[in-house]
Amino acid sequence: MATSKIDNEVSRELQEIFTRLLHDIERVAGREMSVSLCIFNSEPGSRINYISNCDREDVAIAWASMIKGWKDGMPDIPAHKIS
Repeated sequence: MATSKIDNEVSRELQEIFTRLLHDIERVAGREMSVSLCIFNSEPGSRINYISNCDREDVAIAWASMIKGWKDGMPDIPAHKIS
């Protein structure tokens, strides 16, 4: 299956995008953070573009925890607004 044009374009720029994102996150957090980024679209032939600065096992655990939270009714509220 061919990959869509837009997914190829994102893939070509993904390392640069991710490097800027990591820099911005470190500036805000004051330290390096673990980050995983998943970019996708709903076009036929779409391929998920994924990049991370940590081990896949750690990402899988974090994503599984997030998905479990969604299934358990975790509210869609930004962390800074939870009291």
